[in-house]
Amino acid sequence: MFGMFYCVLGIIEGRSRGAFLSLVVLGFTAFLMLPIKKRMLSLSLFAVLFMIFSIRYVPSDYIYRMQEITNPTTDATGSAVTRLNTMKIAAKYIVSHPFSEFGLGNHSYLIAEKYGLYDNFEILDIFRGSYLTHSIFLQYGADTGFVPMSIYILFVISIFHKCYNNFKNEKRDLSLSSCVSVCNTVVIIALFSFFSGAFFLPWAYRIFMFILLGSSMAVDNVMQSKL
Repeated sequence: MFGMFYCVLGIIEGRSRGAFLSLVVLGFTAFLMLPIKKRMLSLSLFAVLFMIFSIRYVPSDYIYRMQEITNPTTDATGSAVTRLNTMKIAAKYIVSHPFSEFGLGNHSYLIAEKYGLYDNFEILDIFRGSYLTHSIFLQYGADTGFVPMSIYILFVISIFHKCYNNFKNEKRDLSLSSCVSVCNTVVIIALFSFFSGAFFLPWAYRIFMFILLGSSMAVDNVMQSKL
């Protein structure tokens, strides 16, 4: 419980737009995964806790900061607009290139070239800040091209499909322990949450993706052995 509290507090204090989106999707997905009879009680309890948490910890300008997700021009620092532009550059490049000429981790050179700064950048800054596409999918696509990105997305979809099948199996087979069912449910919620935020998170966060995918496979192996 304390761990969850500090995770949420860290997201709020960090003011990360991607992490905020993950938090919203996490709450919504968790609500849908609850049994229908428990939803109203859980929603009422959550509303009370959310109100207390917001009054105590959420800064007054936090919601305005998160509005930059849908309205980047409201960001006084200009970072939201810059990130939107890099996403557009990456998306345009991906559509026109089945395979990238840059290679994994090197799409920053594409951004620098489009900004007209290719010959004047500082070598220590080329792989961060405004040279990065802050989207795991677009960054991987700009690094490798449309075809590898499509294979990557299909792989992610297959993991979701496997988790969904396990979810249906646990509803049909009462022999599965509650612990296994809870683990599968938690993995599904975490996957939805992370990959929602991944649209605004750079490739550096991929370690969490591998942890979640590995956890989903571990739960799947346990469920298959039980079945």
